Amino acid sequence: MGVSRNLAVRTLSLAVLLLLGLLGGQAAAADRWSDITDQQWVGDYGVTAGEVETVADGYPDGSFRPYQAVTRGQFAKMAVNGLGLDPVEPDTPTFKDVPRSHLFYQFIEGAYAAGIVGGYDGGLYKPDNLITRQQTNSILGRYLSSVELEVTGVIRGVNGIGYPSLQAWYDAQGWFYLPAFLDQAQVLAAHRPGTAYLIYRDVVKGSGGDRLNPNAPLTRAQAAVMVLRVLAAAGTITVAPPVPTNLATLPPGPAADGRPYVTGKTISGGQVAVYDTFAGATTQVAQGTADSGGNFSVRVPLLAEGR
Repeated sequence: MGVSRNLAVRTLSLAVLLLLGLLGGQAAAADRWSDITDQQWVGDYGVTAGEVETVADGYPDGSFRPYQAVTRGQFAKMAVNGLGLDPVEPDTPTFKDVPRSHLFYQFIEGAYAAGIVGGYDGGLYKPDNLITRQQTNSILGRYLSSVELEVTGVIRGVNGIGYPSLQAWYDAQGWFYLPAFLDQAQVLAAHRPGTAYLIYRDVVKGSGGDRLNPNAPLTRAQAAVMVLRVLAAAGTITVAPPVPTNLATLPPGPAADGRPYVTGKTISGGQVAVYDTFAGATTQVAQGTADSGGNFSVRVPLLAEGR
């Protein structure tokens, strides 16, 4: 009887522990919002619910309403919160239809002060209008390009060419990114630079890979993800490394050695590329890595005759 009693007690304790463990697991796995799971954010959108919460609040009933279309006023709040901009409350409203009493007043004014939103003719913002994808692209494109200009001084295009403004980059190189989409003709001229820039930065990927749907509204989930993608892209923008110094060839040219070394100094661990220009064409012929002191030595391959 004693053995049976002890066994019964141990079994009951195990059952209680298992039950407590299950309840604890359920509490730890509770989703942030009632109408979209935390796993859906990761699986469907590639972001976490915690990241989304830095961009957009839920509703008092515990829902997020991820598929609800976003208004221009709501998106201003998302952009200001998600990008870390300052809300602003000027004494005199910028827009006639956004008085100081408006729910999104400080966010619309903050976005305007940051230079990322504009209005319509007549001094209107139209905060209750659904925001379109191309409008979103312009807002976020302005922000991201302003970060690049502030950090590097230029908008850097392919081949490392720098441009003094987003418009200058678009006129020279940016237009190239739109024709890949079947409906690119629907993108208004005012929204083309921002849209192209976000495509270039891999923020805008298109619907089905070949459409931009520029006039379609944006859902709350899509808007939050767009803001987070832009924030991530902004974090990758760094100052371009300085031009290498103390450049020399070993042996000093001209020399009989067809494979000289190019030496010099740059930043510690910097990647170095050597280019050759011949008949008007420039190609990369060698690359290497600088040591911890920034010194590098890259051997040039045997080049084609006449180079």
